[in-house]
Amino acid sequence: MKNVFLLFLSFLFSAPAFAQNERAERAFAELPEACQAIVHSYSDDIVLQEVEFEREGGADVYEVEFLADGVPTELEITSDGEIVKVEQIVRYEDLPEALKQAIDWSPDSKRRIKITKTTRIIYEVQIEGQRGHQSYNALGKQRGHSGHSREEEDEKDD
Repeated sequence: MKNVFLLFLSFLFSAPAFAQNERAERAFAELPEACQAIVHSYSDDIVLQEVEFEREGGADVYEVEFLADGVPTELEITSDGEIVKVEQIVRYEDLPEALKQAIDWSPDSKRRIKITKTTRIIYEVQIEGQRGHQSYNALGKQRGHSGHSREEEDEKDD
Protein backbone atom coordinates (compact mmCIF):
# COMPACT_ATOMS: atom_id res chain seq x y z
CA MET A 1 0.00 0.00 0.00
CA LYS A 2 2.89 2.32 0.84
CA ASN A 3 4.35 1.77 -2.68
CA VAL A 4 1.02 2.68 -4.30
CA PHE A 5 0.85 5.85 -2.23
CA LEU A 6 4.42 6.83 -3.20
CA LEU A 7 3.66 6.11 -6.85
CA PHE A 8 0.57 8.33 -6.60
CA LEU A 9 2.61 11.15 -5.02
CA SER A 10 5.30 10.95 -7.70
CA PHE A 11 2.62 11.10 -10.43
CA LEU A 12 0.88 14.01 -8.69
CA PHE A 13 4.07 16.09 -8.58
CA SER A 14 5.31 15.15 -12.07
CA ALA A 15 1.97 15.78 -13.83
CA PRO A 16 2.31 19.62 -13.96
CA ALA A 17 5.79 19.37 -15.54
CA PHE A 18 4.55 16.79 -18.04
CA ALA A 19 1.54 18.99 -18.90
CA GLN A 20 3.80 22.01 -19.42
CA ASN A 21 6.04 19.98 -21.74
CA GLU A 22 3.00 18.76 -23.66
CA ARG A 23 1.72 22.36 -24.06
CA ALA A 24 5.16 23.47 -25.24
CA GLU A 25 5.27 20.61 -27.77
CA ARG A 26 1.86 21.60 -29.19
CA ALA A 27 2.81 25.30 -29.34
CA PHE A 28 6.13 24.43 -30.99
CA ALA A 29 4.35 22.39 -33.68
CA GLU A 30 2.41 25.55 -34.59
CA LEU A 31 5.54 27.69 -35.04
CA PRO A 32 6.61 28.66 -38.56
CA GLU A 33 9.03 26.12 -40.06
CA ALA A 34 11.85 28.68 -40.08
CA CYS A 35 11.58 29.03 -36.28
CA GLN A 36 11.49 25.27 -35.74
CA ALA A 37 14.60 24.85 -37.91
CA ILE A 38 16.52 27.42 -35.85
CA VAL A 39 15.69 25.63 -32.59
CA HIS A 40 16.62 22.22 -34.03
CA SER A 41 19.94 23.65 -35.27
CA TYR A 42 21.08 23.89 -31.63
CA SER A 43 20.96 20.14 -31.02
CA ASP A 44 19.40 16.84 -31.99
CA ASP A 45 18.53 16.46 -28.31
CA ILE A 46 15.94 19.21 -27.67
CA VAL A 47 13.63 19.20 -24.63
CA LEU A 48 11.05 21.97 -24.99
CA GLN A 49 10.09 23.86 -21.85
CA GLU A 50 8.02 26.85 -22.97
CA VAL A 51 6.90 28.58 -26.15
CA GLU A 52 5.42 32.10 -26.11
CA PHE A 53 4.30 34.56 -28.75
CA GLU A 54 4.77 38.36 -28.61
CA ARG A 55 4.33 41.24 -31.00
CA GLU A 56 7.38 43.55 -30.88
CA GLY A 57 7.86 46.59 -33.09
CA GLY A 58 5.24 45.34 -35.52
CA ALA A 59 6.90 41.91 -35.88
CA ASP A 60 5.80 38.49 -34.65
CA VAL A 61 8.40 37.21 -32.18
CA TYR A 62 8.46 33.73 -30.69
CA GLU A 63 10.25 33.03 -27.43
CA VAL A 64 11.30 29.40 -27.14
CA GLU A 65 12.84 27.96 -23.96
CA PHE A 66 14.42 24.53 -24.22
CA LEU A 67 17.27 22.30 -23.14
CA ALA A 68 19.85 21.67 -25.86
CA ASP A 69 21.97 18.69 -24.80
CA GLY A 70 20.95 19.55 -21.22
CA VAL A 71 21.94 23.25 -21.51
CA PRO A 72 19.11 25.71 -20.72
CA THR A 73 18.62 27.91 -23.79
CA GLU A 74 16.18 30.70 -24.66
CA LEU A 75 15.70 32.08 -28.17
CA GLU A 76 13.68 34.99 -29.47
CA ILE A 77 12.99 34.42 -33.17
CA THR A 78 10.92 36.34 -35.73
CA SER A 79 8.39 34.41 -37.83
CA ASP A 80 10.83 34.36 -40.78
CA GLY A 81 13.60 32.76 -38.69
CA GLU A 82 15.62 35.87 -37.77
CA ILE A 83 17.25 35.44 -34.35
CA VAL A 84 16.64 38.47 -32.13
CA LYS A 85 18.17 37.19 -28.89
CA VAL A 86 19.95 34.11 -27.57
CA GLU A 87 20.39 33.33 -23.89
CA GLN A 88 22.28 30.24 -22.68
CA ILE A 89 23.52 29.04 -19.33
CA VAL A 90 27.30 28.59 -19.45
CA ARG A 91 29.44 26.40 -17.22
CA TYR A 92 32.26 28.19 -15.39
CA GLU A 93 34.87 25.86 -16.88
CA ASP A 94 33.72 26.82 -20.41
CA LEU A 95 34.42 30.53 -19.90
CA PRO A 96 37.39 32.25 -21.57
CA GLU A 97 40.38 32.40 -19.23
CA ALA A 98 40.37 36.23 -19.08
CA LEU A 99 36.74 36.20 -17.91
CA LYS A 100 37.45 33.58 -15.25
CA GLN A 101 40.19 35.84 -13.88
CA ALA A 102 37.88 38.86 -13.88
CA ILE A 103 35.14 37.10 -11.91
CA ASP A 104 35.56 37.16 -8.13
CA TRP A 105 34.66 33.50 -7.66
CA SER A 106 36.38 30.14 -7.38
CA PRO A 107 35.03 26.66 -8.15
CA ASP A 108 36.13 25.77 -4.59
CA SER A 109 33.85 28.49 -3.22
CA LYS A 110 30.69 27.52 -1.34
CA ARG A 111 28.82 30.34 -3.12
CA ARG A 112 26.64 29.34 -6.06
CA ILE A 113 27.15 31.02 -9.41
CA LYS A 114 24.91 31.30 -12.47
CA ILE A 115 26.48 32.45 -15.73
CA THR A 116 24.26 33.38 -18.64
CA LYS A 117 25.59 34.25 -22.09
CA THR A 118 23.26 36.69 -23.83
CA THR A 119 23.53 37.71 -27.44
CA ARG A 120 21.42 40.41 -29.00
CA ILE A 121 21.66 40.70 -32.73
CA ILE A 122 22.55 44.31 -33.56
CA TYR A 123 23.06 45.71 -37.05
CA GLU A 124 25.35 48.70 -37.45
CA VAL A 125 24.56 50.79 -40.51
CA GLN A 126 27.04 53.24 -41.95
CA ILE A 127 26.12 55.07 -45.15
CA GLU A 128 28.94 56.26 -47.37
CA GLY A 129 29.30 60.04 -47.28
CA GLN A 130 27.49 60.32 -43.93
CA ARG A 131 29.25 60.76 -40.64
CA GLY A 132 28.72 58.13 -37.95
CA HIS A 133 26.60 55.02 -37.90
CA GLN A 134 23.27 53.85 -36.53
CA SER A 135 22.52 50.61 -34.70
CA TYR A 136 19.30 48.62 -35.05
CA ASN A 137 18.03 45.41 -33.55
CA ALA A 138 16.69 42.61 -35.74
CA LEU A 139 13.19 44.10 -35.51
CA GLY A 140 14.33 47.41 -37.02
CA LYS A 141 14.22 49.34 -33.75
CA GLN A 142 17.02 51.91 -33.55
CA ARG A 143 19.40 51.07 -30.72
CA GLY A 144 21.86 53.93 -30.93
CA HIS A 145 23.54 56.55 -33.06
CA SER A 146 27.11 57.73 -33.25
CA GLY A 147 28.27 60.97 -34.77
CA HIS A 148 31.66 59.37 -35.38
CA SER A 149 32.53 57.03 -38.21
CA ARG A 150 33.38 53.41 -37.39
CA GLU A 151 36.97 54.05 -38.42
CA GLU A 152 37.24 56.99 -36.01
CA GLU A 153 35.91 54.83 -33.17
CA ASP A 154 38.35 52.04 -34.03
CA GLU A 155 41.23 54.56 -33.95
CA LYS A 156 40.10 55.71 -30.46
CA ASP A 157 40.18 52.09 -29.24
CA ASP A 158 43.83 51.64 -30.34
